[in-house]
Amino acid sequence: MNNRFNSEDKIILAIDGLDVSQAKLLLEKCPNIKWVKVGLELFVREGPRVIEILKSLNKKIFLDLKFHDIPNTMSAACFQVSKLGVDIISIHASAGLKALKDSKKSIFKRSHLSRCKTSICCRDNCFNKLFS
Repeated sequence: MNNRFNSEDKIILAIDGLDVSQAKLLLEKCPNIKWVKVGLELFVREGPRVIEILKSLNKKIFLDLKFHDIPNTMSAACFQVSKLGVDIISIHASAGLKALKDSKKSIFKRSHLSRCKTSICCRDNCFNKLFS
């Protein structure tokens, strides 16, 4: 079996319960960690600057805010976080197919996100409809 990923790419460190100073200290002690997960708690507490700080440490970021709203709001939110330079975002498929499609379009308007991955929390086959 051909493995295309380095072992460092297989681990995403969740830093949600930490403040930005604690997260920086932890990441200094774990220099091989490439990926971090920023959840709702940390993002609300520290604001978008936490993304800037983590990017300055050369980290890849999974922004796990689990967007779920009306299509226009989800699309606008996805566009705004795409400007932060995150690598993965999470959205809920239960928001509906239109919300997913609109969000996908707004994410890929940003040229640097041509390789962006979108994690979709799904309980039905919306995922298949979106990407088929």
